[in-house]
Amino acid sequence: APAGGVGVNEILGTEGQIRFSGQEVSVWRRKTGEWAQPELGSEGPDELGFPTVVQRFVEAVENGGDVPVSGAAARHALAIILAAYESGKTGEPVEIL
Repeated sequence: APAGGVGVNEILGTEGQIRFSGQEVSVWRRKTGEWAQPELGSEGPDELGFPTVVQRFVEAVENGGDVPVSGAAARHALAIILAAYESGKTGEPVEIL
């Protein structure tokens, strides 16, 4: 983030773009050509989303319940992150398997 400012992250795809900074999220859809700000409920981001996920993980471990994110979903999220890094480094699209 710039000194004293908030960094902006963007995810670009073939059908649109997601831009997020702090607690604000904007979505642009190629189909409509317009930006929208989706309404984020209690399941939306909070301080990068970590407190809620950590709390649910701890509750699952303590109570023997389900963890908030499956191993398969976590593996897929990691693949997306690694592909984003690779694409940023090479300037080329990276297919996510």
